[in-house]
Amino acid sequence: MIEGALYHDDRTRYCIQTNNPTEQILRKRREADWLESCGPTAAVNCLSALGHNVAVLCPGAWQPQPEEILLDWFHDPRNARFVGSVEMPNRVLSLYVPAVEAVFGIQTIVVPLRLDALREYLETNHAVQLLLKQPGHYIAAVAWDSETEEILYWDSWPDRFADKDGFNKRMSSREYQVNTHPTGVLYPRRPA
Repeated sequence: MIEGALYHDDRTRYCIQTNNPTEQILRKRREADWLESCGPTAAVNCLSALGHNVAVLCPGAWQPQPEEILLDWFHDPRNARFVGSVEMPNRVLSLYVPAVEAVFGIQTIVVPLRLDALREYLETNHAVQLLLKQPGHYIAAVAWDSETEEILYWDSWPDRFADKDGFNKRMSSREYQVNTHPTGVLYPRRPA
């Protein structure tokens, strides 16, 4: 049985990181090390899977990508009191707490994540932003499959998979224990 975020199986809510403006600029300027928006995109994927409104509205017809706006928060000099002198603040897990609240008005928390805790969060319809050790990369854990004891996650970097699809990938309990950092950002389910 699969339990998780309300929209964990809705592909229309899934965002990728390789199509936003900052990534396009970085890609043109640096051949390697240009994928910098996995954290903001994983955060937006968590929120979107839960059904939170992540739309960013402009007075005109253009609709900015929410992950791009969240990435901008990390590099806005007006947020120096949060990020200090960190060169790449979007890589710092704990900074997603003030960033998500400032941009989307949603409170999150950093939590320790033993496998049993992660399973309980997912089974109670939360989502969790995880940081992989190899590669150093953020993903959105959105559901738990109790039959296979696997985590379902949305990976914003689809090109790292042979099928070029990062939607509803599966991670074994063993891989989770070996390849994720011991803390993550817990995203609350939407109130009924």
